[in-house]
Amino acid sequence: MWYALKCHPGKEQEILESCRQEIDSRILCDAFLFTYDQMKRYEGSWHVEKKQMFPQYVFLETKDGRALLEHFKFSSVFPAAEVKRNLKEISSEEERFLQSLYNTGHHLPMSEGYIQDGQTHVTCGPLVGWERQIKKIDRHKRLAKLAFPGNDFVTMIPAGLEIKSKS
Repeated sequence: MWYALKCHPGKEQEILESCRQEIDSRILCDAFLFTYDQMKRYEGSWHVEKKQMFPQYVFLETKDGRALLEHFKFSSVFPAAEVKRNLKEISSEEERFLQSLYNTGHHLPMSEGYIQDGQTHVTCGPLVGWERQIKKIDRHKRLAKLAFPGNDFVTMIPAGLEIKSKS
């Protein structure tokens, strides 16, 4: 099962490394951040930048949620009171959605597509087949917002999408 640990802005990498070092490998299967590619224009050209999909969240994978919570009672990573407030179990529906979107790894590269008669068509990249989940496209920022299942974690997630043409 996965948990999302909310942390202070800009501290995600530090918390991620602390969790990997301090939590016993029998309890913690993996600790990770979800990232995606986004295009940004500067110095006269477009550049691909890696962005955090869920800013302020570190994801923890465990087979024993109770043992993970117990570990945090004695952890220097987070005070126990903060963990109760900031640790959220990811629903199985949300977990399946993210696993199917990402396939392997935790990084979502750019996708490309076009818009025809008001319909989005993704031609290459990880968003192929996910057109129904795309709820908003910012063509200028080359960014799509996808509907996220469930509603107590987040409602929309960003993904890089370059629209090559619109008709």
